[in-house]
Amino acid sequence: LQMLLSQPVTYQAYRECTLETTVHASGWNKILVPLILLQQMLLELTRRGQEPLSALLQFGVTYLEDYAAEYIIQQGGWGTVFNLE
Repeated sequence: LQMLLSQPVTYQAYRECTLETTVHASGWNKILVPLILLQQMLLELTRRGQEPLSALLQFGVTYLEDYAAEYIIQQGGWGTVFNLE
């Protein structure tokens, strides 16, 4: 996280970091990891006095559309998450 935030925050940097991290994840964890990363980025950047919510929200939407939508649909959609034990 610190390495990611030590440079200008761009979608490309977020995407690369997320792809490197999710290579070790499977199932719904591949969806959870990018969301947790965004949460941690938001907390840290807000702590630094920045207001990154709009940009980070767009990063998350773009990433999920590009890399996770097919998996989410195959699993039955977002409603399936609420049925996981």
